[in-house]
Amino acid sequence: MRVTRPSQELAGKRCQIPPYFDLWMRGARYGMIVKVTKDSLGTEIAHIKMDHPQVRRLVKAKVRDLEII
Repeated sequence: MRVTRPSQELAGKRCQIPPYFDLWMRGARYGMIVKVTKDSLGTEIAHIKMDHPQVRRLVKAKVRDLEII
């Protein structure tokens, strides 16, 4: 069971994106959470700035699927 954290605490934390992302398969695995928003269903979505130099856009992933480091 994962421990849920308030959205405000997650901004600025390092994380690993889930392995089902194509970027993960290409070697871009780690990044920093820039902000957390909610979609229309109430699911928390993290916007992640990846460490990999070739990834310039923010990656959006569900907070519940992330591994916080």
